[in-house]
Amino acid sequence: MGADSIEVAFEYGRRQVEAGNYREALPFFKEMVEKGKKEGNGNFSQPAHKSYYALCMTMVYGPTREAIQLSERAVSKEFYNPDLFCNLGLVYMRCGKRGPAFRAFRRGLALKSNHLRIAKALKKYEDREKRFLKFLPRQHFLNRWIGQIRFRLAGGSDS
Repeated sequence: MGADSIEVAFEYGRRQVEAGNYREALPFFKEMVEKGKKEGNGNFSQPAHKSYYALCMTMVYGPTREAIQLSERAVSKEFYNPDLFCNLGLVYMRCGKRGPAFRAFRRGLALKSNHLRIAKALKKYEDREKRFLKFLPRQHFLNRWIGQIRFRLAGGSDS
């Protein structure tokens, strides 16, 4: 895989991620990251490749510590790239870490205020109903249970 084919594969994978086709994009990013490990070549081990690979792994296989670490390392190396903050936020969200996810989204928006994927993620995840039983914390099992029932009655799905 030469430098040109790396960029073509990266762009294809990135477009698949934007379309929500994580399973389709996963092999492209996996190959880039694995070649980077074998060859130690900077072209193959760019932080963006690792970030997208971590996002695809999380979306396809579920939350893993490895995905979080890859995303965090990628952001620490390319702290100026809003796409990596978006990916980190999505990985955190999938892992159930709402606070860190929203912090990552906000840092990405600080870098690019009109970032489409971050805006879409915020719209999706910020839409929360008010607690049904206000005297109980949001995480209390009764509030969660009633919230799930309300969600299903409103026509939501569990996926």
